[in-house]
Amino acid sequence: MSARARQRPGCGYLTDDPEVMVARVALGLTVYLDDAPHWAETGVPAMVSALLRMVPGATLEWLTTSTRNDWVRLSPTERDGLPQTLANAWNARGPRHLLQVRLSDDTQCMGAGFSYRELDPARGGRHGWLQLVLPYDQSPDDLLALAVELAQEHPFRCAVGGYLTTFNEWEKPAAFWCIRRWALQHLGLDVQDPDMAAWFVEQQLPSTNWLTLLGAPLLEARGVSASALQAHPWERPITVLPLERGVIVRAGERPVTGDVNDLVYPETYAEVSKALEALLPRRFARYYGGFHDGDQTLRWVRRFVEPEAWQ
Repeated sequence: MSARARQRPGCGYLTDDPEVMVARVALGLTVYLDDAPHWAETGVPAMVSALLRMVPGATLEWLTTSTRNDWVRLSPTERDGLPQTLANAWNARGPRHLLQVRLSDDTQCMGAGFSYRELDPARGGRHGWLQLVLPYDQSPDDLLALAVELAQEHPFRCAVGGYLTTFNEWEKPAAFWCIRRWALQHLGLDVQDPDMAAWFVEQQLPSTNWLTLLGAPLLEARGVSASALQAHPWERPITVLPLERGVIVRAGERPVTGDVNDLVYPETYAEVSKALEALLPRRFARYYGGFHDGDQTLRWVRRFVEPEAWQ
């Protein structure tokens, strides 16, 4: 077995029903959005188009929305036309509060696809979000390309990218117990529950990872500049990419899961987290399962700046 295979947490299943997958690891970018009308009209169709260019067409065939209780299988023509379909629907009706749309390779846990939560800004409270997911073994350069397109073309609050844990929404508590076990061993994983974290990203980051993106509104609100991040005395191979709509901080050339059993500590991730500590929360959502008790979720988010608290 290769070192790369040993580092992969893989997939998690229910103990009493091994046919039910509850958690999975993929490459993913989770984006917390700014300017909801832009995303409803052009942003989501553009980023979904970019995703579809990168993922093999036959892989993505399952679609569901928050307006239905089942999945439908798309034909290749329906899938390829999805960005335009979404744009037409949103342009015609405006932002639809709490609408969720998911396109996936699997009806349990997403290994590739996208998930989008649309929120009406007039109702306030939290930001909409978009999650773009690529297969675990796809080139991380493709994830970086999605992040660059995002930060160059579309308004956003913040975003995080790397080896992302996805979960079965029907088995969420079990999924997050599984994810917590992975997280104790793999410090480089990105654990997101966007519906929960979206309440907390107005002034802060939900986490840091291989790719940490700060949108222009967040930079301005917190008095941080791209030039200051570039001038930071980085000790490890960390790259700061200023773009039109924000800045990308990349921790190393490739993402890692950071398997502590193999003595792999994600030092570049830790350096980025420490440099951005002022933007990390001191009060945060509580995720499900093993992250729910006390401040376990917050301890995970701050694991690189307060490592003794995460165990």
